[in-house]
Amino acid sequence: MTFNKKAIWITWEFQVRNRSLSRELGVPLYEIVVENKTTMGRYIESIGKTISLLRTQRPTIVFHQNPSIVLSFLLMCLKPIFGFERIVDTHNAGIYPAEGKYKALNYLGKLTSCRADLMIVHNKIIAKYVKSWGVQSIVLSDPLPKFDLFAPVDVDPDVVVFVCRWSADEPYHEVIEAARVLEVTESEVVIYITGKPPHTFDKSFLPSNVILTGFLSDEEYVHLLRSASLLLVLTNRENSLNCGAYEALSLAKPCVLFDTKVLREFFGEAFIYSSLDSEDLAGVMLDGLAHKSFFEKELVKSKERYVDSYRLELSKMVASIPNLS
Repeated sequence: MTFNKKAIWITWEFQVRNRSLSRELGVPLYEIVVENKTTMGRYIESIGKTISLLRTQRPTIVFHQNPSIVLSFLLMCLKPIFGFERIVDTHNAGIYPAEGKYKALNYLGKLTSCRADLMIVHNKIIAKYVKSWGVQSIVLSDPLPKFDLFAPVDVDPDVVVFVCRWSADEPYHEVIEAARVLEVTESEVVIYITGKPPHTFDKSFLPSNVILTGFLSDEEYVHLLRSASLLLVLTNRENSLNCGAYEALSLAKPCVLFDTKVLREFFGEAFIYSSLDSEDLAGVMLDGLAHKSFFEKELVKSKERYVDSYRLELSKMVASIPNLS
């Protein structure tokens, strides 16, 4: 799938949806990721590289992810200078920056959204919300990520992986307490938590059945997911669709999600649902492991249905914006 106009996709982070969706649309992806610098240093270098990219590529359409709210604001300001149309793939954190705590960030989130030519959102609830701002939006879920599944891997019956970036919306404290509950019951379950914890996190109080992986390469990350018997993909946001859930569906790997109406309606009964109470989480993990084969079979069928429906959804999206095609 390609656009007649010159389109590019810009992001300031490595993120599966950016890679998958840009690939599906046939839009070149530019990942501007600056590391090992202060926050201000990263912003300054990222801004410079973004402006340089626009000068050399001269696109007529720019797709980008929000967040980053700074990238979104920058491209909003640069749009009249370079003359491109701006299509924003908006995540919940782009609409409710920092969980809605700061008025200035909320204002920027709304401002950059209202100045977009088109917003891509993840679900109908968010679409309804931004419609009240007078913003045109299209609902498009994530394409399933594609993994190399040919390399053999041994699945450990007692390994659970919590897919985590240590963000404010991720209940890692509750997961650790659930691990402590399992430790007390002398369960053999071991929980791996991905991502790099914040510097303020005290590792000395971790139960013995929790392992922090730290940063993992893409290959290491996929291998860990494939070797697990159960995944945890959790957020305390009520209207959020989790990227890790798409990975679980692609791998047909049993997965526990936060028990919300949005997630149940979208992912269906092939997934496992839990509150964020540590006792409940512990029990749900044990139940999920005990019925692993059942959920694997359901996920294979769910994956086939999802792939078919997604192709139709994507075609409808492109057809709805003929002025950009």
